[in-house]
Amino acid sequence: MSRSATARATLSLVREGEPALARRLRALNELALTRYTSFAELCEDHLRRGCEILGLETGIVSEVRGNRYEVVAVVSSLDGLVPGDEFDLGATYCAAVLQSGGTVAYDEVGAIEALRTHPVYVNMGLESYIAAPIRVFGRINGTLNFSDRCPRRRPFESWDHELVALMAVSIGRAIEREQEQRELEKQRALFAAIFDALPDAMVLADEHREIFQANPALERVFGYAPDEILGKKTRVLYGDPDSYERAGRERYNAGATVENAPYLMEYRRKDGTVFPGETVGVKVCGPDGELLGFLGHVRDVSERQEAERMKDELLSTVSHELRTPLTSIRGSLGLVAAGAVPKIEGRAAELVAMAMRNAERLESLVNDLLDVEKLGGGRLSLAVDDVEVSELVDGTVEANHGFAKRFEVALEIEGETPSVAIPCDAGRVLQVLDNLVSNAIKYSPKGDRVVVRAAETEGGVRFEVEDRGDGIPEALRERIFGRFIQADSSDRREKGGTGLGLYIANSLVELHGGDIGFGDRPGGGTIFWFELPKKVPYRKA
Repeated sequence: MSRSATARATLSLVREGEPALARRLRALNELALTRYTSFAELCEDHLRRGCEILGLETGIVSEVRGNRYEVVAVVSSLDGLVPGDEFDLGATYCAAVLQSGGTVAYDEVGAIEALRTHPVYVNMGLESYIAAPIRVFGRINGTLNFSDRCPRRRPFESWDHELVALMAVSIGRAIEREQEQRELEKQRALFAAIFDALPDAMVLADEHREIFQANPALERVFGYAPDEILGKKTRVLYGDPDSYERAGRERYNAGATVENAPYLMEYRRKDGTVFPGETVGVKVCGPDGELLGFLGHVRDVSERQEAERMKDELLSTVSHELRTPLTSIRGSLGLVAAGAVPKIEGRAAELVAMAMRNAERLESLVNDLLDVEKLGGGRLSLAVDDVEVSELVDGTVEANHGFAKRFEVALEIEGETPSVAIPCDAGRVLQVLDNLVSNAIKYSPKGDRVVVRAAETEGGVRFEVEDRGDGIPEALRERIFGRFIQADSSDRREKGGTGLGLYIANSLVELHGGDIGFGDRPGGGTIFWFELPKKVPYRKA
């Protein structure tokens, strides 16, 4: 009950000249000042005081759910009602309270013709009744009501209405606090369960980066038992003091913008060994935005990095070992096909041609794997020079003319190619264009066409490759530039390719400082595009 509400009730008493002013004021003040240990204690005290002040024999706190009325708490000089009893709402006087939304009082029900047949009057003979709605978070949750089998000797006055309404407000706020507390405990239990169950190290630190909570996995990752680390600065977990200070400046302070994206950091275990940790750090803020501290999540990725290193080494070794014999095989087959040996015809010629195509496909796979390995290891460099855009477009169409003919697709240049030179590695840009054009050809219907165009933009040159195929499936749009991704793997053997082409193309364009993407072609199909700047610094992958 608020102080302002208590003051209004006091003024009402003074104005009405209540003869029991002192007793009622004392009861009202006690209600406002009493600190209860439980909701049940609060209800019992409110009901007892209400019965005493109003001179009524029964007080009830009810909860209403739909058409059901349930007794939550009861104080009465009569036997019969107990918490948990349920009734149809329509069989109670409280239905009128919910309908009016305010306080309802009957001095003598028997004198009210419309209520003489009411179930409560017929079955229980309740003559006097006063009640107010209990609101919880703005919605009526139930009622606070007082009743007696005798009519009122003195009609209910405004003070009585106000007293019951104030008590109902007090009970409603108590219910709100109880519900909020239950929800808070539920959230705490959920957080604790997740916090303790995670296999990665989790720490909670205050705004000064002092650890006040850690999960059990911290011991496995860092070697510290959770109780052992509490009260210490997160400095003890970092690989070196400079990393700790840098992280504090960049991330862990009140003014920093802490992103949820993971980042790598070197950490130190209790035994002094260091390891790479994939880290996510977030701010923990109060409801008003004040900084309460930080939550850190650290995953030991040393085994993952070692596995990736071994995989890359194996990939590099296998690719290099395959490249030399493949070059020799392809060269020998080329000589045979060119007639350097006695001419072969018929089935033998078909077999040589098939072997040549397979050798070229395998060589392309090896080259893709080597490019991926170089890109991943940061060892791919660009030989940048000024190159005419027309050379890139014309060279791509000429190189893929035979491929388009094999798939019965027309390959055309659309529009006027700008007469401008851009700084780039011509071989790598042709590799990007070849990949986009060959993909467009492979996934175009027979008899259709693939269009290549280039246009000058404000900051560079935009290249586009347009097809009229089935388009990119929705499930692949977010990861189309990933490794080993193909729009349709069902006919991979027929179409060819490794699923690495777009990943390499994306990496090469980014290496040039450009952008790459795709969009739907009006009427069906896809337009892949990339844009290269007119000025590009020399960069390594």
